Amino acid sequence: MVLAALLGSAMPLPAQVRPERPARLSIITGTVVGTGNRPPVASHLRLRHVRSLDPDGAPEIATVTADSRGRFALAVTHPGSFAVEVSGAAHETHTVLVTLQPGDSLNLEVRLQQVPLRTSFDSAMVVGDFNAFKADSTGRSLRADADGRLVVEIPTTKDSLVYALARVARRGLTPNVGRDGAWRTADGAFRSVVVARNGIARVVADPALFRADTTAESVRYSGKEAADIARIFDSIGVYQRDQSLVARGSPAAQWSGRVVRAEAALANASSPRLRAIRLLELLAIAQSGGDVAPRVGRLALRELPPAHPLWSSATSLSMALPMVAVQLADSVLPLQKQVMRRDPLSKADSARYRRHLPHQLARLDSTIVTSRDDYATAQWLQFAVAMAFGWEPERTNRYLARMQTEFADRFSTVMALQVWGGNRPLRVGATLPSFSVAALGSSTSRIDNRTLAGKTVLIDFWATWCTPCLEEMGPLHDAWKQYQPRGLEMLSISFDGAVADVNKFRTDRWAMPWQHAWEGGGLGAPTLMSLGLYGLPQIVLVGPDGTILAEGRDLRGGALLPTLAKFLK
Repeated sequence: MVLAALLGSAMPLPAQVRPERPARLSIITGTVVGTGNRPPVASHLRLRHVRSLDPDGAPEIATVTADSRGRFALAVTHPGSFAVEVSGAAHETHTVLVTLQPGDSLNLEVRLQQVPLRTSFDSAMVVGDFNAFKADSTGRSLRADADGRLVVEIPTTKDSLVYALARVARRGLTPNVGRDGAWRTADGAFRSVVVARNGIARVVADPALFRADTTAESVRYSGKEAADIARIFDSIGVYQRDQSLVARGSPAAQWSGRVVRAEAALANASSPRLRAIRLLELLAIAQSGGDVAPRVGRLALRELPPAHPLWSSATSLSMALPMVAVQLADSVLPLQKQVMRRDPLSKADSARYRRHLPHQLARLDSTIVTSRDDYATAQWLQFAVAMAFGWEPERTNRYLARMQTEFADRFSTVMALQVWGGNRPLRVGATLPSFSVAALGSSTSRIDNRTLAGKTVLIDFWATWCTPCLEEMGPLHDAWKQYQPRGLEMLSISFDGAVADVNKFRTDRWAMPWQHAWEGGGLGAPTLMSLGLYGLPQIVLVGPDGTILAEGRDLRGGALLPTLAKFLK
């Protein structure tokens, strides 16, 4: 694992130190900067070993605090896929995905993006350990003094006050970086501290020190082959974010150029390791909408055996690239997307998919047999269940039974049982589980079971970055136009990173003139987890008494209007 001796009580190595490195070690060094191209007043790095998509399958193996100049160093004693989470006070967290082999040296120059600030601090307040850091009426409002600084005095029986500023950033809390510095708590939050005098903690915040900086986050890599691979992973991440390009009407040539460049890079790869990552890059482009030749899938299957470590990298797993290779090789990738969307298939397409499925499952079985890690094995079994479900019931049940027997406590197993094993909370005939989400654009109004009671409601779980979600926009607008006059209510719950993303989408693309709510957290959002939802989009129709009337494929695409017609006359 990580060599503690090199880290020295979780302190970074100075940049000028060049430790003698046994051949088995990989070393990551670098710097962190933020607003004004200066290091944040406090920045922290967390290294996780990615073994599966299970939240517990990426354990933390090291943390380190960058020095006052933003410098850090980490050492790793084994190969694999890693996530380096870089956070800074009053800055957004950025995650860098890397794959390391023994002896690698990788240098990262990370620029963090400042958290978005409000245009006015008139409602700014101090929250802290005196009110459990709640930004409500128990917080203490800041008032401007003659010099324009914001000041509040808070009585305390302690020697110091741990606090943060609320309603300075557009969301969440921020430390008072201009005055009292910041330090990182055990739960990952940055806080400030001020010494109390005579039982009073005086907090002073200077708005002039909170200058908005919209410079985007970025990473520069150096370090020979490891840096080349990290850069390619970064590009794949861009492809993943751009999956909606085709759906949003961008020219296909944008993908064509990427295909041409990636194929040229594959042909010129200088080592087997670089060639392997270039193959993954092309698979990612294919998954994102690019027209990649089937021979690339065949090359990937031939050159990267099931046990190849790149198949288990975070990027590969999140984009299902091991399956994409087989689907591309068999020329069924577009068909696979229809299957995953639960779109109805023609008789010919159904027969073609049935011919392909044994190849897909055989590859997954080979991967499962060669896996030596419990988390990874559970992840591959989950993929196998997803592939077999609805097509091979006996095989599906066999996979689920093994997951329950050998990996009962794994997130992958819980998810598989809820999504494909009949344990789904959102199933026809069940009562909608209790939930509560914030109304879009409101800090106080919430939408829950009580506010929906007595209505027939179509609930759409979505995000602007979700390509299949965007493909549902036309049918959803048709449903609103046709059935809203007949009493249909609609609620779209967004899991985007920011409310601004939803507002921009509704302004630029689709109006979505119905009720909206927002919850941050992406696919790991608490509401999704509590409802047993592990992917987007999800659409459910709820009756006036809270009973689920329809869900899944019956509410997708062309099936939506006929399904609504059954319940709304």
